[in-house]
Amino acid sequence: GNLSICYPIAYIEPILNKIVQKLLGSARKKKASRKEDLHTLLAGAKMFVEAIIAETNMNVKEILSLKKDDVIVFNKDSTSKMAKVYINKKEKFATEIGIYNNRKAVKILYNIDHEKMQTLEKLKEIREQREKKEKEAKEKIAKLLETKDEILNMV
Repeated sequence: GNLSICYPIAYIEPILNKIVQKLLGSARKKKASRKEDLHTLLAGAKMFVEAIIAETNMNVKEILSLKKDDVIVFNKDSTSKMAKVYINKKEKFATEIGIYNNRKAVKILYNIDHEKMQTLEKLKEIREQREKKEKEAKEKIAKLLETKDEILNMV
């Protein structure tokens, strides 16, 4: 069954504000802790990254017959400065080819990662749900404080 315990508001009032502050403060600390944990876990993740500067189609017979000084003609014209970057064999970025510190390099122009966009949408939904729950919790706390004030005014 249910058990109801009633305390006079005079006993609860001195600690009510401390309880509210503790509830709100612990949520902030948990969020910061989660962020640090995720950063630590992801920092060690390894991925296969490749930049495709040129592509062509060849059949197996052509590949097997290649020999020294053969020339492979690519589908892309030689003046193009565009390349694609793949992460774990999935196309992720459009880039520009260049030189950096005397080494071939690519500069990220924009993200073409469809999975990332879906993930960002999902994260946005989760954040909105979390904010909604936080707002509801704050409203409940505000109602509790109002009720406390009303009870005190009656006494």
